[in-house]
Amino acid sequence: MTTVTRIAVRRDTTANWAAANPVLAPGEPAVDTDTGVVRFGDGVRAYLDLPTGDVQAVKLIAERGVADAATAFNRAVSAESAAKADTTAKIAGVTTLANSKYVLPTGGIPATDLATAVRDSLSRADSALQQAPVTSVAGKQGAVTLTQNDVGLNAVDNTADTDKPVSIAQRAYTDAKYTKPSDGIPETDLSTSVQQKLNATGGGGGGGTVDQTARDSAAAAQSTADSKYAKPSTGIPKTDLASSVQTTLDKADSALQSAPVTSVAGRTGAVTVSKSDVGLANVDNTSDANKPVSTAQAAADTTTLNSAKTYTDGKFTDTGWLNVTLNNTASYTSSVQVRVKNGLVVMRGALTINSGAIATVSAILTLPSGARPAAAGAYLAIGTGTIAGRVTVNTNGTINIDTPNGSTATLRFEQVTFFND
Repeated sequence: MTTVTRIAVRRDTTANWAAANPVLAPGEPAVDTDTGVVRFGDGVRAYLDLPTGDVQAVKLIAERGVADAATAFNRAVSAESAAKADTTAKIAGVTTLANSKYVLPTGGIPATDLATAVRDSLSRADSALQQAPVTSVAGKQGAVTLTQNDVGLNAVDNTADTDKPVSIAQRAYTDAKYTKPSDGIPETDLSTSVQQKLNATGGGGGGGTVDQTARDSAAAAQSTADSKYAKPSTGIPKTDLASSVQTTLDKADSALQSAPVTSVAGRTGAVTVSKSDVGLANVDNTSDANKPVSTAQAAADTTTLNSAKTYTDGKFTDTGWLNVTLNNTASYTSSVQVRVKNGLVVMRGALTINSGAIATVSAILTLPSGARPAAAGAYLAIGTGTIAGRVTVNTNGTINIDTPNGSTATLRFEQVTFFND
């Protein structure tokens, strides 16, 4: 009779395993009933630190026993670890390969990343572009049209060579030349030696009879000379050239006239002329009527205005009535006041002696600052009856008085008026 042994594998829920987290005995299996995950103990690590398997491990336990199943599981775990290590190495290799690849910059490939030969080609192309003809002058593009004034030929008339009149110099030159008669050069126009040869007057030539052979030779020589081209002293004109040569010159002249400007002030390419190019870098493009007040002008105006304001404020004011200081209160009583209005100083009130008559006295009164004269002056003060006193106002503001024509106990100051300093 066969005996069947049942093996009960240790099992529990995920939450309970996590809460207990026991250390399993070597080869002891444990099953998570929520997930079907199987772990085998090693007698050292806690449950959660052990590698995991699946329900296939339970089948191994049933077929081979706990020990064999644990061994097989551990081998499977080792194989998995090796596979993971291999995969990690491959991923690292792929990462290294990817890092070695060129990444296109956001702004495009810079010249420094190009091969030397490509950089050299770009440099030559850039140099060629820098030396390209000017495409614009002063903001104008395309073929630049020049006038005769632009090339210093303002006195030249725009006429074809065939239509040009005879110049004064040419007329004088032509008039000075010999004009060949229509029927040939007469003997009288020849030199004496030529006439002698023609007429054989030098002896041995036929007794004065013209040598017809010599005449014929002279005529032939004349014909040959007439057929030769005489180069003008000013050079061969265009009209004396062959038609094909004239056509070629016309084409060349046309090409030169339409050729673009090659440089402006040593610069090539699309040249824009600015105020700096004509030595006016600091000039603003405003008309005289629209120019602002300069910094220097504003500073000068401010200084002048402040000075004028200081002067005006000092002159055109009204202090109102101010008391004048009495310097001898024991012997005198004073109601004298002063007022400065727009630079004019006026006084009022009276000075009275407490006993007796006013005599000559110095510095009896003192005017406040700002109500003093630039130069000392004497003024009339009215006393009792017909008595008048003399008031001297000094530049330091002190006032002297005396009564030269009689005695009085009181002097009034309404007649004292002057301009302040």
